[in-house]
Amino acid sequence: MSTNQMEVTPDRPHGRAGWHDSVALRTIECLAAADDSVDAIQGILRAIVEETGMHCAGIRLQNDDDFPFYVFKGFSREFIRSERSVWRSNPDAPAGEDAEPAPACMCGRILRGQTSPDESFFTPGGSFFTPALQTIAVTLTAAKYGPLHARCIAEGFQTHALIPLRRGNAIIGILHLSDPRPRILCAEDIAFLERLGASVGVALGRKQTEAKHQKLRAQLFQMQKMESIAILAGGIAHGFNNILAAMLGGLELATMKADDLAGEQADGIRVELDAVRRAAHRASALVEQILFLSGSDREEKQSLLVRPVVEKACQFLRSALPATIEIQQALSVDGSVFAAATQIHQIVMNLATNAALAMPEGGRIEIRLDQVDLDETFVAGHPRTAVGRFVRLTVRDTGCGIPPENMRRIFEPLYTTRPKGQGTGLGLAVVHGIVADHRGFVTVSSEVGKGATFEVFFPLHEQSAATTVSKEKALAGSERIMFVDDEETLVQMAERGLGSLGYHVKAFVSSVEALRSFREAPYAFDIVVTDVTMPGLTGDALAKEISRLRPDIPIVLMSGGNKRITQERDALLLKPVTVAGLTACLRRILDSRTPAVASAE
Repeated sequence: MSTNQMEVTPDRPHGRAGWHDSVALRTIECLAAADDSVDAIQGILRAIVEETGMHCAGIRLQNDDDFPFYVFKGFSREFIRSERSVWRSNPDAPAGEDAEPAPACMCGRILRGQTSPDESFFTPGGSFFTPALQTIAVTLTAAKYGPLHARCIAEGFQTHALIPLRRGNAIIGILHLSDPRPRILCAEDIAFLERLGASVGVALGRKQTEAKHQKLRAQLFQMQKMESIAILAGGIAHGFNNILAAMLGGLELATMKADDLAGEQADGIRVELDAVRRAAHRASALVEQILFLSGSDREEKQSLLVRPVVEKACQFLRSALPATIEIQQALSVDGSVFAAATQIHQIVMNLATNAALAMPEGGRIEIRLDQVDLDETFVAGHPRTAVGRFVRLTVRDTGCGIPPENMRRIFEPLYTTRPKGQGTGLGLAVVHGIVADHRGFVTVSSEVGKGATFEVFFPLHEQSAATTVSKEKALAGSERIMFVDDEETLVQMAERGLGSLGYHVKAFVSSVEALRSFREAPYAFDIVVTDVTMPGLTGDALAKEISRLRPDIPIVLMSGGNKRITQERDALLLKPVTVAGLTACLRRILDSRTPAVASAE
């Protein structure tokens, strides 16, 4: 919550008759007219100050586990800072145990309802009130309440009241009234303000509930909008992947023909083809980013080298973040973890985006990757960690830092300290969830004004990590291939590209026609390659029916980033698929199998 200094009209003479009715009426008007609780609270405090003539007034409301001043008038900034928290550590708590904090001032006792009818300064309504604080200072000290009022006594206040704001049985805040003049208020005034506090508490509760409902509706709308964008992005990416696949296939065929030529003319052709190929691969990388943002490329965990994933995320960050933010990389050490690449990518993006939001005027983000051995000493000083070998991803920024009171809540879903429109409160929560799902953990260190450092630890996976192997040459063969894709350009490319390598290709642009052909001669093919997203009959449905007819036939699915894949097959290729990539997959599957014997059935 923010703290708001109010400007009010000059004080009116104290002891003015009839101010109860005036405050009640103005309070009703504020609650009815205000659009939100902030406007209502400011209006109510203004009415109380103007009608009572009190020099100092403020309202504390709950913010997380504390009750800072929400609005105030008359109090010095130094007083507000010193009275920011109503709690302090409990000196009587057993060592090593989390204990309920102790009241740091009398406000803490009022909030907990710790008042005693035996003390004259506590009212039956649960308030603290004295018309002459300085006079009873000795009494407060004798009753062990002196330290709780030390600051107010030092300020020279006389008339002093702490009145609870109630919502049912719960105390949601405090109305704090102080004045260096004695006897500005009386017991009758306090009883009125207690009744007013109960009414205000209920009304504010309703407004806060309405605000929460409105926020939830906005979040639901945003989620629906993002889902629509994701569907649109996935569809665009799928279509674009088909175009890229045709381009890359044509490039491969042209390169193979250029390789048969000699001389300077052939060299010039290869140079031009390489330039087009590089541009196509950049376009392919862009499609991967679109698929990631649309949530269409979720893959299973596997043994994975982290460095290439982090490098790709850093490339994306350079174009996504403002030019005022410098990105420094130190990825000299790599290691494999058992993870999903897209989720590692998302961790880097979320942490870096969070860092960028902490540096609106610009700054530096450092991204490091290394391996560490965590021992008993480290674990003893870092709860929820473990002994062992880990891959450590570090993201450090030079931003504003994280205040200590916010540190323990930064991973809570929907918790954000950003201004409206600058944060969803989901970024760090997603990071925490992903890391926990990968059996890792996160540590955070920060100092206000000096930035923050997030360290993400993933257990080192000793098995060999999966890498993407780029085959420079397409591999020849003579097997019989059924190729199915609703994009006619890709079908033609497969027929020419695979056919030129010796394969016998029967291609279909209709999955229904492909199934009919397979039913007529199920042993006329050695392998089936099919797209996933097709009209009439989807690729995974086609694969299921083909497997029912002939369980031993290998099936390769091709996807442009689709979530409809319902069953595992021999291989899944992500578009755009090159001829070299496709033949590498075909050879790996076919060479590991015993050739099928044709049947006359």
